[in-house]
Amino acid sequence: MELIQLIGDRIRTLRNSYGGGAGISQEGLAKAVDTTANTISRWETGTYRPDVEDLEKLARFFGVSILTF
Repeated sequence: MELIQLIGDRIRTLRNSYGGGAGISQEGLAKAVDTTANTISRWETGTYRPDVEDLEKLARFFGVSILTF
């Protein structure tokens, strides 16, 4: 599996387990990290590659180290 797929899978896993397992929608996550739901979807499927700034925003939102990705 390619690195971009692993990152996408990790984003999806964190999103689905957010809030004690209740999860957060792609739309909700997009608002929180100042992007679009379409971009979140493309990150999760490996179509788009999040840059370092995006990964930092995601890490801060989820309360994890950027190295988690």
